[in-house]
Amino acid sequence: MPPLLHATVGADRAPSSASPESNDGERQSACRVPLMFVARAVSATAQPVTFGVPFPRGRMRSGRPWALNFNGATLPVHARCLGTWGDGSVRWLLIEANCPALPTVGIHRGELVEIDEATSSEVSTTFSPENSAAQVGVRVDGLKLCVDKRTGAAELRRAADDDRAVGRLELIFRDARDRRRPIEVDHVETEVSGSQRATILVQGRVRGLPHLRIRWRWSLFAGLPFVRADVALHNTRAAKHRGGLWDLGDPGSCEFRELSWQVSQYDSSCGTVSWKVAANAPPSESQDGYVEIYQDSSGGEHWNSRNHVNAAGRVPCRFRGFRTTTSSGRSMGLRASPSVALGRGDGAIAAAVPEFWQQFPKLLRTTAGELQIGLFPREWDDVFELQGGERKTHVVWLAVGK
Repeated sequence: MPPLLHATVGADRAPSSASPESNDGERQSACRVPLMFVARAVSATAQPVTFGVPFPRGRMRSGRPWALNFNGATLPVHARCLGTWGDGSVRWLLIEANCPALPTVGIHRGELVEIDEATSSEVSTTFSPENSAAQVGVRVDGLKLCVDKRTGAAELRRAADDDRAVGRLELIFRDARDRRRPIEVDHVETEVSGSQRATILVQGRVRGLPHLRIRWRWSLFAGLPFVRADVALHNTRAAKHRGGLWDLGDPGSCEFRELSWQVSQYDSSCGTVSWKVAANAPPSESQDGYVEIYQDSSGGEHWNSRNHVNAAGRVPCRFRGFRTTTSSGRSMGLRASPSVALGRGDGAIAAAVPEFWQQFPKLLRTTAGELQIGLFPREWDDVFELQGGERKTHVVWLAVGK
């Protein structure tokens, strides 16, 4: 899945051009940027990649489109200038593209090159907004995502199959007393609509806790069945810093029990669930639809280190590593990087959380057509504390279909 690929710019040398600029500032030949892609697992399908490219002052002035040369193929990209130098030349360029399947683990090299307008295929895919008074939606290829303006809940549909609904996605928040609190939506908009990605932004707050702001983004990618969800929780209160210290338990902190995604699959007739505990691990299956993968600590030698103490001076970690629970029993492990899939075929929904063990605790659980993704799971033996001014962002990847 997408978290298994990392792109590095200028792995061997700085961005270069075959010949210098002329006196009038026009570029005489294409600029070329070397790239190195590091694959941590074999990928059977293309993956979306996003990375920034820095340029020296005066090097890049052209407005020509770009392409990605990779494994013998020339692929379209979407390039956007994020910043310029004082002389107007490009300082930072944001690149978005679809990296093809990677058959082997390790380093793969490519090149970002400027191309002529006449040969550009950058706008080969168009994202179609489908908005109404009640929702903000976007359609790309065979996938459609709609966000309710009132609740912020999202619905996934297969546009290629008469807009058949696949699943519903909703954020679950529980306060320090374990009471579920609704999320009140303030604003929903289509934030990005490029040739390679479309993103819907949702901003809101937790009811009864006005200082606790929440913002999440849904992103869809051209030609791919992936959906990325970025959710950020922000405590807008100021910390008191008594004695100049940043101790836990500060009066400006906010405590809560849970923040999770709940994914409800509409067609749960096939109760089969498949999962992996690591990217390269063999898949397992559960016929009754129940599996729980919970990471309680880092899994390292010092998993119960005093670095993890809470405001009361207690380490909430209960065991080393993670546990996998199914109807047939329980197994233990050290560090999980899991993915879970509900069902099979076109109606399947799969999920993965980057840095699952690194940012413990984390949870993936399936029960009868439902998938719970615990970003701050209530299975943790403590409340979570977000200090005054602190913001925490988590990322989840979903895949729809076969």
